[in-house]
This record gives sequence, C-alpha cells and structure tokens, in this order.
Amino acid sequence: MFHLGWFLGDSTGIHKWWGEWSSTSGKDWMKPDIYIDLATSLERCDFDLMFIEDTAMVEDTYEGTMETTLKYGMMAPKNDPMMYIPLLAQATKHLGLVGTVSTIQYPPYLAARQAVTLDHLTGGRSGINVVTSVTHRVAQNFGYDQHLAHAERYAMADEWMQVVSALWESWDPDAVVLDYDEPRYADYTKVHPINHEGKYFKCRGPLNTIPGPQRRPVVAQAGNSTGGRELAASDSDSSDGDGGRFSNRRSLRGRNSEHLYRAPHELPGNRDVQHQQHDLRRGVLSLPGTETARCGVWIQLAPPLSLADGSELASVSQRGPVGEGEAERDGA
Repeated sequence: MFHLGWFLGDSTGIHKWWGEWSSTSGKDWMKPDIYIDLATSLERCDFDLMFIEDTAMVEDTYEGTMETTLKYGMMAPKNDPMMYIPLLAQATKHLGLVGTVSTIQYPPYLAARQAVTLDHLTGGRSGINVVTSVTHRVAQNFGYDQHLAHAERYAMADEWMQVVSALWESWDPDAVVLDYDEPRYADYTKVHPINHEGKYFKCRGPLNTIPGPQRRPVVAQAGNSTGGRELAASDSDSSDGDGGRFSNRRSLRGRNSEHLYRAPHELPGNRDVQHQQHDLRRGVLSLPGTETARCGVWIQLAPPLSLADGSELASVSQRGPVGEGEAERDGA
C-alpha cells in the first residue's frame, strides 16, 4: 500500500499565466478558488496529502536584478500559504494539509501556537513543513545581513524544534478538567512553563492554547543534505529524502524508522503531452539567442538554480554542459 501526496511547488503564488494553458491565472492567482478546486479534486482521487511550498522574497540573483522574476512571474508574487489552509480544510473532509514554516521566519512560540490552532480548525488534518530557507534574500527580510552558514542553520533548526515540541507538550493530557459545577476549566498544576534558554532561542511557555486533535501536529521535512536528514531523523514524520539513510539515523536517535513516511517525488505525465513539450523545447532552443529563446527555456532554469547559493548563472552557457564547479550546490 502506498500514499499519494501532491506537492504544490509554486505555493499560493502566481502559476503559469501566459501562453498555452494559462487560463485566468494572471488575474485570479491570489483568489482561493483554484486551490479549493485542487484540494477537492485531490480528495476525489484519494490523495492523502497536499503539501504547500513557500518562499518569502523576490529573487534578484539572476543578472543582479528583479526584472526576470517579476517580468515572468517566477516565484513571485506569492501569498502566505498558511492563510489558505482553513479554507482548504472547510472544503474537504479527509485530505491532509501541510504548509511551510521557516525556522528563520517564525519564532518557535508563534509557530507552535499557529500549528495547534490549525490542528483544531482542520479537525486534526494539518501539519508543518519545517525548512531553514536557502537564500540571503529571505534572511534579509527577517533581520539578518545574510543567511547563516548551512551547518548553523540546522543547528538553529534543531533547537527550534526542541522549543516547539516542548510547547506542544506543555499541557498534560489530562490538564483540561472541564468541571461545570466547581467550576474549573483546567488544572493549573498540569500546565507547565518550559523555561527554555538556548543559543538561539529563549522561551518561557507554556503554550496558551490546549493541544489539538493530534496533540503533536505532523512535521514534514524535505531537506536532503546531511543537516536536513539529521533534522528529519530527529523530528519529522514525513520526508522526501533517501529512505535508507533516514532509517539508519532514526535508529541511532532511538526512533522507529517504520514511523517515518518517505515520499519520493515523481513527475507523472501523459506520453503525448511529454512528446509535445520535448518538441517545443527543441524548437525554442534552435532559435538564435533572442528573448523568445531566453523566456522559453533558459529563463525557467536559471533563477531557481541561482538562488540556492547566491551564485550568478546568467553567464553560464545556455547550450553547453554545466561545469563541475558550477554544479556544486549547498544542499537544502
């Protein structure tokens, strides 16, 4: 038996808005209708999960300007996906809904409280995809001069998860008494400050809302670097990384590797449509170095590859092989 999840790679942002199959996305992308339609369609097809990506920046690495990003609507504009989750939950009955939360964007208390609130609002069908963000532009929107070094991002994320997890457990399972005669809503001796003081975070606690239906909301993690796999092994319930490596790490952490759902990415497609796409790409690439050629193929590749490490790829050959040094990227 296997489970199906849908990864919404452009999040609640602008999707294809020009050319074939563009529909009315250019003027309607920010409305909830298309996402509600997607969620209800996934549920009818027996999908278990809708997984929503997020980034919080306007990319300008490519050629040192935001022009390409905003001209073609690539990764921006984009709304906050967490606001859509209650709407998607209201329109569905069984579909799991996972939104993305960055450890440099959300203080642990805010993230823990939001996750539990969404757990209540969705009837126990929500979760969070914990990321560390990969670009300086995101970090600079949240008070950093530049992003932390890769290893430090995950050291910070590990502590972040410790705080969030402690807050989720700050109410004992029997803390809510709900005695109407006395009256007493909760037993204060069963609600505990966490008094966390670490390198990156300081948080007193306890959480000021009761645990949700899941008690601990689902935690997903998509990183495939060493730090990402370590974080997934410690705290996640679902990951799209290498199964064997996670199993070994979870065993070392005292966690049951069978309790980790591994979700490799697949890109299904219609064979006829794939042939059409291949012919289209080949035709565009055969054109001289015009704006048409740039926006048709190369422009779809360069900005996403640029942002991960801040490197400039506009000068890399559009037709030649990528050199060994150019191909090296810091894992997410």
